[in-house]
Amino acid sequence: MTEWKPARKNGEAVHSRGSVPVVFSLSEEEKDFISTMQRMGLDEKPPLYIIDNKKVRSRVHLPSYNIKSLRVLKGQSAIDQYGEEGKNGVVVVTTKRGTAPVR
Repeated sequence: MTEWKPARKNGEAVHSRGSVPVVFSLSEEEKDFISTMQRMGLDEKPPLYIIDNKKVRSRVHLPSYNIKSLRVLKGQSAIDQYGEEGKNGVVVVTTKRGTAPVR
């Protein structure tokens, strides 16, 4: 691996930007999940996710054995309970305590 050296101008370190190519692959399960999200339009207008009474802003993988209950709110019911954030629907998940989600 090449040692990184900071950018310099007139001998002084300066801020610089660069890009690094990143290659990754998805499992078949992840590909199926993304395909389903796209078919349902959820990649463009995702619902609000509430896990154990906390708003979740990033994708979280919860194995099915961690889920105690799942409730879906749509339309006015979602907006009434969660305001503007609920306009695309709300998925409320309650987990079994003691089993942490996998990020």
